[in-house]
Amino acid sequence: ASGHAALGEMVAGVQAKFPGHRFRRRSGVDAHHDQLRFAWDLVTPDGAVVVAGIDVGALADDGRLERITGFFGEAPALAAV
Repeated sequence: ASGHAALGEMVAGVQAKFPGHRFRRRSGVDAHHDQLRFAWDLVTPDGAVVVAGIDVGALADDGRLERITGFFGEAPALAAV
């Protein structure tokens, strides 16, 4: 699926797996040309954080969201070189 349908399916899946939970944005939107990113938390009804993540997106020429990719959890530790 794509567009509103894909976004709706993703949200419905999260709501089914985590009833009563909600996404809370924990950063501003950082935009550069047609790219953007923002951080978020998935929180319980009492506000406890279940998981944190970041979404990275791309905008179409008309300014609408064209693509979004979510990353769950913190970035991995830097590997020793």
